[in-house]
Amino acid sequence: MPRLHNVQAVRFAAALAVVLFHLTFLYYDVAAMTALGWLRHVGWAGVDIFFVISGFIIYSVTARLDWSAGAPRIAAVFLARRIVRIY
Repeated sequence: MPRLHNVQAVRFAAALAVVLFHLTFLYYDVAAMTALGWLRHVGWAGVDIFFVISGFIIYSVTARLDWSAGAPRIAAVFLARRIVRIY
């Protein structure tokens, strides 16, 4: 599978948005939080972006499969590739 560098960059931005969102809970009582209140909205968007990226990756992986082999065979090949990749 070709590397999707742009997707990785968007994934990083989404992860950063979620981290910044969680940091707002640590500094909620600080007076500067009023200036950083926009981080809460960015954080929510980060979660939504993760869902969009997940759907895109799932589609990209399944679109290349040979669906004539049958669902059990496809599932077995998919699982074997994932185990090898994780290992």
